[in-house]
Amino acid sequence: MRFRAFERAPPTSTLVEAADAAPPPPPASPPIADAGAPPREPVVAAPPIATAAGRATPESPVYLNEATVDDLRRLPGVGAKRAEAILAHRRHVGRFTRVEDLLRVKGVGRATIKKWRPLVRFEVRDLRDAGSS
Repeated sequence: MRFRAFERAPPTSTLVEAADAAPPPPPASPPIADAGAPPREPVVAAPPIATAAGRATPESPVYLNEATVDDLRRLPGVGAKRAEAILAHRRHVGRFTRVEDLLRVKGVGRATIKKWRPLVRFEVRDLRDAGSS
């Protein structure tokens, strides 16, 4: 008789034990609403937290030469890190004079400039004119 190293004896007890085991309990059913109670409103996720001024628009642009991190984050695709990079570039080079100046900031390319062009301004806001209109 030859010895075969890879043959195993079929398990005998595991099949019998599995058949004799108790079935799992049924899933818990949701509680039944009280017939006299008003219907509950569905739970809705909260909107994303926005800055006080909201997203930048052509009517409410970001003034790049006086913007803070929070102001810059109003622009699409700008998080804290990119906003800090824009501010660091402004401190290093000075005032921005045109939107293409932003191409020197890491992570800002032509597609980004195209999106930002209507949303940014370079001149300083005149607060006296803003209050009279």
